[in-house]
Amino acid sequence: MIPLSRSLFVTSLMTLPAVLYAQLNLVWQQLQDHPYPVYSPCLFEIDDRIYAADGITGSGPVTFSSALHEYDPNSDTWTPRTSCPGPDRYGARGFSIDGVGYMTCGWNNNAPVVQLKDLWAYDPLSDSWTQKADLPGPPRYTAITCATSSKGYVGLGYQPYLNDWWEYDPVTDTWTQRTPFPGSARQSAICFVINDQVYVGCGSNGTNAVVNDLWRYDPTADTWTQLADLPGAGRYTSYSFTYQQKGFVVCGLTVNSSGVYTELDEVWYYDPVVDAWSQLAAFPGAPHGEGGSCWSGLFGYMGMGRFSFGPGPLASNTTAEFWRVRPLTNTVDDRYSGSSFSATLVQDQLVITDASTSAPHNVVVLNVNGSTMHQRVVTGPTNLVLPTQEWPSGAYLVRCGDQTRRVLIAH
Repeated sequence: MIPLSRSLFVTSLMTLPAVLYAQLNLVWQQLQDHPYPVYSPCLFEIDDRIYAADGITGSGPVTFSSALHEYDPNSDTWTPRTSCPGPDRYGARGFSIDGVGYMTCGWNNNAPVVQLKDLWAYDPLSDSWTQKADLPGPPRYTAITCATSSKGYVGLGYQPYLNDWWEYDPVTDTWTQRTPFPGSARQSAICFVINDQVYVGCGSNGTNAVVNDLWRYDPTADTWTQLADLPGAGRYTSYSFTYQQKGFVVCGLTVNSSGVYTELDEVWYYDPVVDAWSQLAAFPGAPHGEGGSCWSGLFGYMGMGRFSFGPGPLASNTTAEFWRVRPLTNTVDDRYSGSSFSATLVQDQLVITDASTSAPHNVVVLNVNGSTMHQRVVTGPTNLVLPTQEWPSGAYLVRCGDQTRRVLIAH
């Protein structure tokens, strides 16, 4: 199979009878890289656009990014927008409510230590920032932030480790302290929101100490409920987002009692209906963490961060990669195709046509693992109809001579 810089990968479930109960058809899609590698940026979503702000781009001394970039999924492009006028930072976190994005907290300096608790609101229509009321609690970085349909929430994080929980009302620009998180104080936890219920778990709660618990916060009752632990190892700096009314946890970092770090490529999802976790096939890219993640409609987004948390210069380990997870549907990806070549899906049949040549040429269909599903030498114009009802759901690469097209098949 020819190498492709942007690839689609289909997940399949692993055999884990204790937690396996359902199957999701989904596709990982690598998108256009962020304009530069960055570690621990702030991400939020507004009207299906993704915004990435601040973070660290290098070390020795630490080099901050103060930039804001907007990702447009329709054109797969990043565009510079107005930077936040507040202090440069990393470890800031964000959320969005009613078409406005918010960025709060973060780390600005180490000698002397400067941790932040300011709150900034970004309006994409005017491309401008407005400072709002500071978080009343301690300053911090690598906190948890999220939003329900009407309120924002900020809690946990490092200052050192915290477990407080704050609610922000954008209408009145006021904060209210709510019931503290009942688990151990921690930083770099996971968080996702499903039906206005907030789910928080995992994270680091001390030197060489990581956890794998999960808790649900009910904003109406102001109560926390402990749920099923993630069956895998404890972890922190993972990417987390909501997708198809399930909570996803991807990659991250685990550490043993001896301080040995391991980067994870695992993909887990949590179903609140049955309070259970399932593991999917590994993330198709290199394992990494401490980037940014969010959700938008039917899609989950994650990217940036670090490939390695061991010794070595930060800049060489930092990534600009950006990924999306989306439903598996019967579609054709045209980015690798020639102008005269057609590969279309008609019910349970793959129709391959090419009228451009009379010379003998090879027609090959490969699955995502590179195995040949069909191969034939054709003389003259191509007109093949291949039944696909017995083929597994997934991504297939169709070659006709020197032209290529990628097809997604779902049943």
